[in-house]
Amino acid sequence: MEIDAEFLGGTPDVYGYDEASKTLHVIDYKTGRSYVVAENNDQLLAYAMLIMNRHDDWKIDQIELAILNTQHDAVNRHVYMGTLYVERLKARIEKALEKNIIEESFGRPGGWCHFCPSKRYCIRQKSYHALKKYADMDTDQLIYEKEKRQKELLQRLKELKTKEGLSDFFDYELIEKKRFKYRKDAPGDLVATKKLTAAEARKILDKISFEKYFEEETINAFAIGDKKT
Repeated sequence: MEIDAEFLGGTPDVYGYDEASKTLHVIDYKTGRSYVVAENNDQLLAYAMLIMNRHDDWKIDQIELAILNTQHDAVNRHVYMGTLYVERLKARIEKALEKNIIEESFGRPGGWCHFCPSKRYCIRQKSYHALKKYADMDTDQLIYEKEKRQKELLQRLKELKTKEGLSDFFDYELIEKKRFKYRKDAPGDLVATKKLTAAEARKILDKISFEKYFEEETINAFAIGDKKT
């Protein structure tokens, strides 16, 4: 929608209209760990404002806002009778826009865009260099989260394969893997510190000592496609 020659837009996760009760439903999914409530949630109210502008033929007596907090598997909801809070948000935006246009400044802290989830990337808020810096930081964070998630999934697969009756659902095979471990009669300081890997031990100990203190052990490992876990 357009307000004072400025375009506002958004993408709600789910919204709908119940004609029988004349209720506008706006739902947003939150996947973070923090628990978000629907009451006085400016993001949902802004979505409601955009939806009402688009569907001006809907007769709305009440607005139900809801947040699905996926990490907590819980829904928080709040019902507003009438459209007063949406109209109040629009008036706040119009007033702040007018002030910012007169002052020719959109970078002031606070103001009408404090509810916007994209304000960290907004050209009005940041210079190009700051924008690029934030984008790079978020890209690094996304890569980290992806790698972390992949490790979690591999660990989960490994756990599932050890449960009876589930192995038929996965394409995997058991492979033999060799590793070295300390013998029980190895010196206490060698075992206690655990600083020597097999390769390091070979460099320090002669062959006779290495065979005396280390022994080879065969373990089973999972092979999933080309990956070995």
